[in-house]
Amino acid sequence: SGAAMGTYGRRWRLAWLLTAAVVAHAFNGIDDRLFAAMYTARLQRVAAIEGVRRFEVPLHVTVGTAVPHLRRTQLPSLCAPQYGGVAHAGVLVSDTDSALKFYTQVLGMEDETHLRPNLPFPGAFVRAGTQQIHIMELPNPDPVDGRPEHGGRDRHIALTVESLAPLKAKLDEAQVTFTMSKSGRAALFCRDPDGNAFEFMETPGCTST
Repeated sequence: SGAAMGTYGRRWRLAWLLTAAVVAHAFNGIDDRLFAAMYTARLQRVAAIEGVRRFEVPLHVTVGTAVPHLRRTQLPSLCAPQYGGVAHAGVLVSDTDSALKFYTQVLGMEDETHLRPNLPFPGAFVRAGTQQIHIMELPNPDPVDGRPEHGGRDRHIALTVESLAPLKAKLDEAQVTFTMSKSGRAALFCRDPDGNAFEFMETPGCTST
């Protein structure tokens, strides 16, 4: 809507002006107390002009207050990306059908390949709770053999599970080797047939959120 775009535009203008003030201070080396006064005045002026009632910035300064902790990397939070979480993880496999069988029948993930777009290479989608794993049948630059026995010392994807017991039973039944966390946590590490490492962290109540 027009109101939403107006608010968005005001916030970006505010972020630009504040960023300019911080960069000017960082590179020109002006006195911290003078900068604090300028920073606060600019903040108040932009808020009044743009009608921004409330906003967050990483520096809390008042007129006459020194800011010795200021660094060049400290920019207004309005300029920072706002993350929601990890949407999915991708793994490379040599055979889609074999991998899909392992992920669904051994690891107990849900086949969501019907959601996969028409891509120029074979693959599949599986779901593990709120996240997806994208299986991609593409040349793998990593060796399958010679990797660390314990997946926690290699690149791995970590997932939470209510209990490790059902997973242990499935891995034992399929004769898949796994190791437990070296820290003593209730966490299990295993690999898929292509050497991709996974960590499963026992987290009671994780499926209720």
